[in-house]
Amino acid sequence: MKSSNPGRNVRVSEDSSYGKKVGRPKRLDPQSVAELKKLYLSKPYSVRELAEMFDVSRMTVWRAVTT
Repeated sequence: MKSSNPGRNVRVSEDSSYGKKVGRPKRLDPQSVAELKKLYLSKPYSVRELAEMFDVSRMTVWRAVTT
């Protein structure tokens, strides 16, 4: 099957080699991730509660606290 955009992969690698950020932006900054981990490890908050507090999905919270 032929690609509809044959030069796409070349441009992505060129952008990343010039220091441009490629891909979807992060929903949480590093400071928010650190605060989220601290709250999660202190045990009074569930993943669901933290997701509501930080206005992100439960999966985003889970990824942040397990990495």
